[in-house]
Amino acid sequence: MASPSKMPIINDEYKKLRDDLMLLAYSALDEAVDRQCLYQKATALGTTVMRKFSSLEGEKTGLRRKLAETMQREKLQFKQTRQMLKGKRSPVRAKKLDVS
Repeated sequence: MASPSKMPIINDEYKKLRDDLMLLAYSALDEAVDRQCLYQKATALGTTVMRKFSSLEGEKTGLRRKLAETMQREKLQFKQTRQMLKGKRSPVRAKKLDVS
């Protein structure tokens, strides 16, 4: 598994979150760091990450809804097209079957 600091991240906002998490992790290893300060930073960062996940979950729900609507429209269009083609092809198929 790759180091978290080498994870590919697209958005600068996520890069900052990744960097903050890495800094926090390395700070926890340092004996000279005040534990209360470390706890406050971890809590603030955890809150930020949870808000981000929450907004992503809302976005995912919206995208799923749009996908379902699009699929329903496509299904209806496919059904209409199939019915239209079925009506036009019937006589042509009969002629092809007679020739065979």
